[in-house]
Amino acid sequence: MNEITAGKYGHNQRLLEIDELSAMLGVSKNTLYDWCAVKKIPHIKLGKFLRFNVAEIESWLQAKRVMIKNI
Repeated sequence: MNEITAGKYGHNQRLLEIDELSAMLGVSKNTLYDWCAVKKIPHIKLGKFLRFNVAEIESWLQAKRVMIKNI
């Protein structure tokens, strides 16, 4: 796992590589590449490399959560 210091809010930001996020989410790297291409998932592009901020991914996942209503 990578870390970048002095980030947007002045603290360390953990960045995941695509293979780490693929394993974490249980989706293929190709799916992640497709999602990035259509801006469906937050990412950072560093030249030809993609990185994913852990805090942004956690927020993105929270926004995708489906709540089940009691019947």
